[in-house]
Amino acid sequence: MVCQWNTVKLVPAVLGVLVIAAGANAATYHWAGNVGATLNWAGDGNWVEQGFPNAVGDVAIFGDVISQDTAVVLTQDITIGEIQFEESSNAYTIESSGAIAAGTPRLIFDNGGTDAIISGGAANTVTHFINSPILHSCMKGVGDAATKLVTINGEITGGEVATLILPPENLSTFELAGANTFNGDVFVQGGSLELTGGSAIPDERSLHIEDSGTVSVTGGGTEDVHCLLLGGKAMPPGTYDAGNSDGFITAGSIHSLSVCPAVSEWGLAVFCLAMMTIGTVLLRERRTASLRCG
Repeated sequence: MVCQWNTVKLVPAVLGVLVIAAGANAATYHWAGNVGATLNWAGDGNWVEQGFPNAVGDVAIFGDVISQDTAVVLTQDITIGEIQFEESSNAYTIESSGAIAAGTPRLIFDNGGTDAIISGGAANTVTHFINSPILHSCMKGVGDAATKLVTINGEITGGEVATLILPPENLSTFELAGANTFNGDVFVQGGSLELTGGSAIPDERSLHIEDSGTVSVTGGGTEDVHCLLLGGKAMPPGTYDAGNSDGFITAGSIHSLSVCPAVSEWGLAVFCLAMMTIGTVLLRERRTASLRCG
């Protein structure tokens, strides 16, 4: 299933409650907190439940159970619907080790045709890291604490209409620090998105910042995007920063490469064009665009 635009606002997600109908065999797994600085995702006894999460719609909960920073190592591709972080003192790092026939082991986010989720509760006060490559079609980030929840260093591939959505209920900061090649757009409606390295968003993709969402660019560079939309308004080519973005960009600068047609208040479609159409937005009014996967 593809990510689709809808003219109905997203219903706020409740932590720990999936907002989708996952696969029939989906299960929830809790990290056991076994002693060790480096542990295998698929290792015996590393999860409270028997086995380990590796199916469409599965939920992996990394709770407040570790006594030191812990690397959770993938030795095979892992399919997951949601990752939750609930840690107040130490950081989890999800990383890959070795190689499989197709390359480096990946996290494959698949939540049964709708949003895959990375989430964190109000008790989470630590920044976690995902260094493994990520393959997915549509992912949502929701954190309940006004801290940086996760830094994604692994390359993100896949994506359709949307690659990452930070919805209005998100309070946390998510950082994209990899050299990404995903196919969809990025939507920041709540919380903050931090872009590092200059290629966190592929040049031919678009960035939408609206509602209470903000974006910062770190590392001293400029992030290039195909189209930049601020508060539902398509911006002309140029460089945008804290001084000319109505508060949507808080640090660094973003360079828009081409023109998006102005957003219509009459339900018309908006197309951002590069070599091909990369997104269609159906709007009810100027700042009420919302997105669902399904």
